[in-house]
Amino acid sequence: MKRMVMNDPFDMILLDIILPKINGIEVCKKLHQEIGFTNPIIMLTALGSTDDIVDGLNTGADDYLVKPIKFRELLARVNAQSRRLDNCMSSNKTELFSIKNKIEFCLI
Repeated sequence: MKRMVMNDPFDMILLDIILPKINGIEVCKKLHQEIGFTNPIIMLTALGSTDDIVDGLNTGADDYLVKPIKFRELLARVNAQSRRLDNCMSSNKTELFSIKNKIEFCLI
């Protein structure tokens, strides 16, 4: 995971909690603590209790959506995080558009 994030930096990560070998909460912790990842992480998961949401956000997720997700809502949240990124760094609008298109392509 560290090599992947270091070699191909991500502008944003969409992360599920329920993963095969390590849960998304642990991945989020490792991204922040071990790698120093500072870009937005949005959790997309079937776990929707208040405790699950609070745990995800307290672990370092910037947003949390419960499945089934509505694509327009996800895109709006990605846009909101992109605006925050844009305020923090001089991002190229074309790159953000490209990221959104890749997300749309992956979710269809």
